[in-house]
Amino acid sequence: MNPEIESVNERLEDQAQRLSALIGATKPRATDRFFLVLGRTGSGKSTFISRCTGKDTNISHGLFSCTDSLDVFDMRWEGRRIYLIDTPGFNDTNRSEIDTLSVLATYLGASYSNGVRISGLLLLHPISDNRVSGTNLRTIEMVEAMCGFDRYDNLAIVTTMWPEHSTKYERATLNAREAELAGSDKFYGSMISKGAVMFRHHGTDRKGYNGEASSEKRILAHLIRRSDLHAPEVLRLQKELIEEKKTIGETSAGAIVAADVYRHRQVRERALQQLEERIREHIYGGSKSHLVELRQTKAAWQQELEKLEESKETLRQSMADLGEKEFQRAKQKIDEIEDHLMGQVNLKEEDLKDMEDSLHYINNSRAMALALLKAPEVGDGSGSNGQNQASRRRTPSPTPSATPSASPSTIERHLLSQNEELMKLVRIARRDASEMRRIYAAFKGKTRDQALNGTVNGIAAGAMSGIIAAVAAGGLLCSVM
Repeated sequence: MNPEIESVNERLEDQAQRLSALIGATKPRATDRFFLVLGRTGSGKSTFISRCTGKDTNISHGLFSCTDSLDVFDMRWEGRRIYLIDTPGFNDTNRSEIDTLSVLATYLGASYSNGVRISGLLLLHPISDNRVSGTNLRTIEMVEAMCGFDRYDNLAIVTTMWPEHSTKYERATLNAREAELAGSDKFYGSMISKGAVMFRHHGTDRKGYNGEASSEKRILAHLIRRSDLHAPEVLRLQKELIEEKKTIGETSAGAIVAADVYRHRQVRERALQQLEERIREHIYGGSKSHLVELRQTKAAWQQELEKLEESKETLRQSMADLGEKEFQRAKQKIDEIEDHLMGQVNLKEEDLKDMEDSLHYINNSRAMALALLKAPEVGDGSGSNGQNQASRRRTPSPTPSATPSASPSTIERHLLSQNEELMKLVRIARRDASEMRRIYAAFKGKTRDQALNGTVNGIAAGAMSGIIAAVAAGGLLCSVM
């Protein structure tokens, strides 16, 4: 049995409970802390969280997960619970910026609406980048737009991907790069001047170049101390969505994305007009192969414009719209998991039937073989027991590889040994089929309904009313992105 399938219900329920804490479906303690982990895709967010919590963050992005991006991981720290929120990067190749912003808006909006406060932020930047790319600059711009803080005392800027071994020249280069990141207002200088602190994270327990322990524990300890000293500020994105009732496109972060969507659409529309003129010219005298290429390009650009139009629609959405959209996506994700589990049940049932058919065939063949040995004058029995076409498994031949002089008792022992081996396989198949039926029944009877109910009572209630609906004991939430 696949270990992932065996623990699917437990992991889904655990994941749902952690997500429910973030959006306020379960009331957190006053000592609990929620830290957003931000940064571009590939900056080391999941690795950092995994080292902090000791948990495998990769399993939360697989098939048996109710989230494909944003997730919450928890850990104990001196008697208090710390939640680390793994967020999608704004350069994620699997989703647009507006989709990423929608994810953050949905969960952060519901969180604020239901009384949960973000205690601090970790902003990760890979020091291995030779230059500050447009993606990194975009991340900084979006974080500042979402936060809008006067002070950034509860922000830790973490440089990652420091090499374990390096030359003197490489160290000098990295030190200069770090100094530029910290000193320039174009990068993190403005945030640092307002209270943020920059750290190095090597991903090991060894000492850093400056003699400080560069472990993730030191960084977390700093943030926890800061969160105890400085009350968490409400993110500008949360205020705009919940208090000011703005659509995503009307928020400060959304306006940045909206401007890009508008510019991109204008550029593509002009290019499409020029392309259509070239197509008309080629119809009456151009190369046919080139005409095909032009039409393929036109189809691709038209599809791109359709996606931009979808982005415009998303920018018009309010928190109420997002809540409904998230619930529908949650249901689709849960349906996919259910379909997969049902498929596994059917597969195990088919395996069991094949094994039982094989066992029946072996038993019949054994009886016939013994009868032939005791009465050889009947004939060799050829054609009397054809292959069992219903069985998909290749079963061993019931005729032993013994010499013609083998005694009937020797042949019978050989056949009995084959039978016992197959009986073991049948017992395993029965056990696996029974366990798979149990897992599916548990999913249908508890996990599915509670996950969906949790979504309604969490995100939807936070998005629409700002007051969390009463959640029954043990209620769960399932994220959808």
